[in-house]
Amino acid sequence: MRPVGAQGRNSFIGRDAELKRILRAVMEDHSHVILYGERGYGKTSLANLAMGAIRKAGLPVSRHVCSVGSDFDTIMRGLFRGMPLRSLDLALPGTADGVQNGEALLPPRPVRPADVVAVATRFGGVRPVLVIDEFDRIADDATRVSLADTIKQLSDESVGPFS
Repeated sequence: MRPVGAQGRNSFIGRDAELKRILRAVMEDHSHVILYGERGYGKTSLANLAMGAIRKAGLPVSRHVCSVGSDFDTIMRGLFRGMPLRSLDLALPGTADGVQNGEALLPPRPVRPADVVAVATRFGGVRPVLVIDEFDRIADDATRVSLADTIKQLSDESVGPFS
């Protein structure tokens, strides 16, 4: 595969099959998707196209871009901060009092995998899509383990929006 230059549909000639596979996995199979490969080959651009299509289908999407200093709490808060509660159609106490995003659903202490599962159970039938970009930049092994634990726990619990 060669590096992708400009963003947009024209940059993805020949990658339509990859995009369709991602969309089918997320929207039909409710599967987790991992894009991996060398830097500069269009993973983020492909993810951006997928996120656009998923939003058009009516699912809420939130994205967090990791850095070397990212930890589990920072990543989860970033993802939930980017998730407008109005898109989740939640009837939660206090949401009419100026609460605008999903970060308000997280505890005030550092977030743990079990907290994410507990919040996900409140989403009912809505399946928000969470995108973690630049995962390879995370230097902290404990953060990587917590993210893996979260995915496993969400799958094990068969939480509606994430199952």
